[in-house]
Amino acid sequence: KIQNYIIVATTRPETMLGDEAVAVNPKDKRYKKLIGQKILLPLQNKEIPIIADAAVEISFGTGAVKVTPAHDPVDYEVGLRHKLPLTQVIGADGVMTKGAGDDYAGLDRFECRKKVVADLEELDLLEKTENYKHNVGFSQRADVPVEPMLSEQWFLKYPSVKKALKAVKGGRIKFWPPRWAKVYFHWLENIRDWCISRQLWWGHRIPAWYCNSCVGALVRSCIVSIERPARCPHCGGTVFIQDPDVLDTWFSSWLWPFATMGWPEKTPELKKFYPTSDLVTGPDIIFFWVARMIMAGYEFMNERPFDNVYFTGIIRDAQGRKMSKSLGNSPDPLDLIDKDGADGLRFGLMLVAPKGQDILFSEDRIEVGRNFMNKLWNASRFVMMNVSPSPSPLPQGERGKGEGLSLADKWILNRLQHTIRDVNRALDYYQFDTAARALYQFVWGEFCDWYLELSKVQKSEHVLLSVLDNILRLLHPYAPFITEEIWQKIRTTEGDGTITFASYPPAPSKIEHAAEADEMQKVMEIVTAIRNIRGEHNVSPSKTIKVILKTHNKKMEGILERDKNYIISLAKVSDLKITSGGETIQKAATAVAGGVDVFVPFEGLIDLDAEKIRLTKEIDRLDKYISATGQKLANKNFVERAPKEVVEKERSRLVETGDELEKLKKALKELNESPQ
Repeated sequence: KIQNYIIVATTRPETMLGDEAVAVNPKDKRYKKLIGQKILLPLQNKEIPIIADAAVEISFGTGAVKVTPAHDPVDYEVGLRHKLPLTQVIGADGVMTKGAGDDYAGLDRFECRKKVVADLEELDLLEKTENYKHNVGFSQRADVPVEPMLSEQWFLKYPSVKKALKAVKGGRIKFWPPRWAKVYFHWLENIRDWCISRQLWWGHRIPAWYCNSCVGALVRSCIVSIERPARCPHCGGTVFIQDPDVLDTWFSSWLWPFATMGWPEKTPELKKFYPTSDLVTGPDIIFFWVARMIMAGYEFMNERPFDNVYFTGIIRDAQGRKMSKSLGNSPDPLDLIDKDGADGLRFGLMLVAPKGQDILFSEDRIEVGRNFMNKLWNASRFVMMNVSPSPSPLPQGERGKGEGLSLADKWILNRLQHTIRDVNRALDYYQFDTAARALYQFVWGEFCDWYLELSKVQKSEHVLLSVLDNILRLLHPYAPFITEEIWQKIRTTEGDGTITFASYPPAPSKIEHAAEADEMQKVMEIVTAIRNIRGEHNVSPSKTIKVILKTHNKKMEGILERDKNYIISLAKVSDLKITSGGETIQKAATAVAGGVDVFVPFEGLIDLDAEKIRLTKEIDRLDKYISATGQKLANKNFVERAPKEVVEKERSRLVETGDELEKLKKALKELNESPQ
């Protein structure tokens, strides 16, 4: 039995009126004998060829597709390969043209769609209709489907493509993260001519002029010139019309690295700043901007435009969606600045911006930056209140000598040197979040939480100011406003009146005071252990306590004797006993820290019976909470229906409560095991 028809599918029935072929895969046995034959196009009643093209998927639909070269990008490519006519049936106004036939010309494209389907059904040529989910491009402004159609445009053949490819492949230009180089290579290895014209109201006009006297010979009479021509070289005419199109916005942007420096003139700025060191941009414009700048650089300057390209992540909302006006999920930066400060916003974002990864934005994360800036401001006020009227930082050459420096001074200088090294190393590899976290940990966790307290025991103005000076320099790229403000108040002389011109702390060749830093670390561990015991047994931070430190090492006993003033001050100790003996200590909370046994006697500290009752009640309360929350998280309905952030918050709280419960059980065990 010979089948005298071929079934094709379409989501745009109105475009059938412009079909110029039916395409099948050359390897499809079902249609092999039909290739080269003619087939009648319904409604238009014209013969079109059955062609073979490898772009057709055998397993998709019926394996046969309609080809509309004038209204589909893929079909256009097929049409070029097979030299098919380009019949335009939809006009620029969305109305069917005369090419669609008398029955359809003048209809809106969507009205025509309905009529085509109805007419095919009436002719018994409609196999079936069904719902089909696929991607449809919509205009952002008008919110209507975009209609692919033919138009006359200006094109540019890309220059210096091989040089641009070689620059990145050979490492002359480095991408950070390196994975984005694959996207760059894909674009350049499959590059096509650049459509540089746009039909917009605003932009750089195409520098092309048409002689009014040479109508009908546009190619001959087209004159490319920045200025209006004086006379037509073909006919001598003097009346010209400029091309109404404007250039693609990227056509000026790709010249940015050198055009902003006075090019084509050989200016001092161009000589100094071209090529530049770094470009920071987004991965979504690797081809639109980055690749084009590299090609333009080699074409017009015969040199790369930059050494490194750092690709930022995209800030998304808590649901992972790209922020946009249409979704209404983009907070106003000015509102965030009013609330958290410009520096707080900058630093908060950098803390959560891993290299090249997208950022899930939440205002809670920005509050971390704001709180950090407040901490820095208060710490700086403390320093300024505790130094002489005309202070000066510790001279660079004296920082490693250790003359006149306390243990705490040497420890903080050691930690500062580690931080400077870590920050420089992170910045060298564009790990801005790593550098930000290193600064956060040092400023808050070491300088503020420890050294400022230690300085109350034994103060060194030079070291206080020196460390703050370095903190401000390290932080300035992240927090330019607050660092400049504090810099002006501490009255340093370097920087020509502004921190912007002060030198950035270089990575040290050698880390000083390592032994003293280890010693101080042991002291800090002991202080932390005593503070934890206070917290576990609900002892007021303001109440002084008795502490016994026990070690089996005579050397360690000497170290503790030497550093006991730090422990007494920071742990609020009224009576500190240091021993290396083997006596048993009873009725005491215990801990091990820095290789030392820590004992805090209960006598006079707490009411043992009342504390046991309190701990038992608190343990019972937390047990009930953990049980209830565990059941809630085991409920699939809750996990699936509740907002993701709510579920995560419950899980996080469950873990925290479990940790808190273990501490309370430990404290109760100590009380129960203590002799009455």
